[in-house]
Amino acid sequence: ASSAEAAATAPPQAGVAGDPALARMRQSIESMTDAQEADIGRQMAALLLQGKPLDPTAELQRYVNFLGRWLSLQSSRPDLPWIFVIVDESDFNAYSAPGGHVFVTRGLVDRSTDEAELAGLLAQEIAHVAQRHHLHAMRAALRVGAPAALPALVRQVHTQGVGAEAEHAADREAVTLAARAGLDPYGLVSALVQVNALGDSDLQFADAHPQSRLRLDHLEQAMARRFDPLVGTKAPVTVDARLEMAGIK
Repeated sequence: ASSAEAAATAPPQAGVAGDPALARMRQSIESMTDAQEADIGRQMAALLLQGKPLDPTAELQRYVNFLGRWLSLQSSRPDLPWIFVIVDESDFNAYSAPGGHVFVTRGLVDRSTDEAELAGLLAQEIAHVAQRHHLHAMRAALRVGAPAALPALVRQVHTQGVGAEAEHAADREAVTLAARAGLDPYGLVSALVQVNALGDSDLQFADAHPQSRLRLDHLEQAMARRFDPLVGTKAPVTVDARLEMAGIK
């Protein structure tokens, strides 16, 4: 969390026409190095966190980092400098930035029924980063005449999202990551059921995501019954229970 806080307070590099970061995005995303991606990610993270307080509960920040990093090790890019941060906001939201930055709100953590739901939502953001969805979305926006300034571009992609196809791809990857991590792969499904019951229109991220009912339909088709044998037979572990097990609550 301290690294993210430093990124949030550090002034981002000027996002003007000719910005090296934007110039790299106009070229092939696949040829971008991890260091170049991390540079863009730090600037994007600083812009997304600007003015937002981090949750002061150190043990909860540690727990989310342990869980997130274990999930990230199952991804195609385990060597990224992954960092997971809880933002002190009551709404239900999760977002990420290139290079390994993942943010969840305290409201999302508190409303996760169990650890598998939280893991599914973290894994979905990990999948976005691993598949470079933000960079592809920013490049696509630049091609159709988006403002050639990084702050404006970040705001646009954060508001409009990375596209339905990328969301469905991240959902599919998230259940695989959870299964590889030894967690219930239906955690994301359960979280989306909760979101659907709450109503997408009540959630801050609704405008940037396909409707949860549509996401559930896609996941049902993708998962079929392939993951049924991996569902745990033990009672679900809540976040509070996990903190108590670790002796940090």
